[in-house]
Amino acid sequence: VSRQPFVPPYNPAGKYVIRLFFLGTWRKIIVDDTIPFDSKNRCLLPQTSLSYELWPILLTKALLKIMSLDYRPPNTNPTYNETSVIHTLTGWVPEPIPL
Repeated sequence: VSRQPFVPPYNPAGKYVIRLFFLGTWRKIIVDDTIPFDSKNRCLLPQTSLSYELWPILLTKALLKIMSLDYRPPNTNPTYNETSVIHTLTGWVPEPIPL
């Protein structure tokens, strides 16, 4: 059986749903496919060497959307950031190991 590589479909409406773990449950984060560029026409978000791949840009936009939320649980220290990229991507709670 020959396996073809999976190519996710392009959405002509420009909207995509990214599933991330946030505040104890999996959430659907909606992002668009607008790509920010600097004055020298360079993409400001991570991308692969394959110009047609949108997934790193879409994933980064979803992570930035989650990280920019101004939510803090009550009675918490405002200087402590409880959001971790690893936790948001996998749902696993990372354990810091002091070196």
